[in-house]
Amino acid sequence: MTPSHRTRTGTQTIFNLSHPHPVVYNFTDISTDGLKITVPPYSPWICRAHWHETAPACETLAPIEGHFIIYDNFVFTPGSGIMTGNGQNPPTFVMPLKIDLQVQWERNPNADPGEAVVFSLKAANEAYEFYGFYRQLCSVNQDAEMYFQLPSTPLWLRAMYAFWGWMPFIGARIRAWLVASLLWVQLRVIYSRNDYLENEGYIPYTRPWRYVPAPVHPPKKWADRELRSVVTISKLVLKVCHWVGTKVLGMEAKYEEYEVDIADSVWVDKKDDLL
Repeated sequence: MTPSHRTRTGTQTIFNLSHPHPVVYNFTDISTDGLKITVPPYSPWICRAHWHETAPACETLAPIEGHFIIYDNFVFTPGSGIMTGNGQNPPTFVMPLKIDLQVQWERNPNADPGEAVVFSLKAANEAYEFYGFYRQLCSVNQDAEMYFQLPSTPLWLRAMYAFWGWMPFIGARIRAWLVASLLWVQLRVIYSRNDYLENEGYIPYTRPWRYVPAPVHPPKKWADRELRSVVTISKLVLKVCHWVGTKVLGMEAKYEEYEVDIADSVWVDKKDDLL
């Protein structure tokens, strides 16, 4: 049966996701522990390099289990910092993220891949929209395959996805590619609304100087242009994805089905009080 709308996830607290790699988002106790993100054993999942341009979007990052590695640098500054360690709960290392601070975090590649790694993210000023943003990300990831069955999805995309379902061997690969590609666009549609800029690459203005036999530093103006290109490309990708996603692919930057049902939340609190 074809679903008429997206999965309602307003009361869901744990998301076991698989795109592009296994990861678990836990919203069970965000008031005290924040959002817990678990990288399961042997999962190559990483939080790709990203940054924010406004203070309310900046979170606080704390590794609370497993061996981690965090890369950080300001987007207009060359070089990067690297922090490694073993997460503890309660956390012994807390990293408040700042405006224009680009950060990427993951399991330490030198650690045992069989151990889980857990990070905690807390909102700045307990902003509700922060957790709502991550609920939207988790929910569209969970509904990645369902997207191709929704009435809001263009008919030609639904037909294409259904067609490849009849093709043995290669059909499954093409359908997986379609799911990954359309999810990639959908995530950036949501990013564009929530001040989440992901590093999409840069223009290598300084590459010619890398092949000079003697160690010669490129002129500062070209190095600065290369750094600025990271921001330019990221914003351009967000604008293009937002336009294509909302105007052509039937996507939205925020879905009502994924929002927390405040009425249900109040009812649960009252029921707990009665017990």
